Amino acid sequence: MPLSRRDFTRIGAMGLAAQWAPQTLAQTVPGTRRVGYAVIGLGRIAAHFLEGTNNSAQSKITALVSGHRDKAERIAAQYGVPTGSIYSYEDFDRIASNRAVDAVYVALPNSMHAEYTIRAAKAGKHVLCEKPMEISSARCVQMIDACRTARVKLMIAYRLYYEPTHLKALEIILAASSALSSPSTPTTAPTCAPASGASPRPSAAAAPCSTTASTRSASSAGSPASSPSPSRP
Repeated sequence: MPLSRRDFTRIGAMGLAAQWAPQTLAQTVPGTRRVGYAVIGLGRIAAHFLEGTNNSAQSKITALVSGHRDKAERIAAQYGVPTGSIYSYEDFDRIASNRAVDAVYVALPNSMHAEYTIRAAKAGKHVLCEKPMEISSARCVQMIDACRTARVKLMIAYRLYYEPTHLKALEIILAASSALSSPSTPTTAPTCAPASGASPRPSAAAAPCSTTASTRSASSAGSPASSPSPSRP
């Protein structure tokens, strides 16, 4: 059964965050199956993802993509990946026929993120891309458009959206912000009337007046009342 975009977002996020809280998140979710990931690039950042996924009950490694076959075979043996699911960068597009792969994890240099996100999308695979997304906003847009066209999910591996400590901090901040921003009852400022015998100024009717201005206008013979400039709300 194909994995829906919603399921990928929910389960994939838990799998990503598992490397930071494995004992909390590595619990089987009833009624769901494990997301099969192809890891593209086997450098240091990929090692963190491989270890975290190994601690997760929601995700598993089902394919590897590398330019070094010997290194890929060694890691494949460690994580139980069949040798037939090891790909090079040149034959990566064959991954489209691998039904064990639901999504890819892009752990390549930043300038290569767009290329492999787009190729994965065309292969019908969801994409979890390491941060930063790319090296320019134009390339980011290309990634988004490709995944939208292919109707697959694109997600950036930014763990703080799912880390329990940060979620709790956000909850506290939002609650405090809501309490502080309670609307107050607006009041209508009085308008200043011109002193006796003076012709009104067009702006006087809308200008708020203070007690000092009113007192001064009452003592000024034949002068219109002085009023301060209205303040910005």
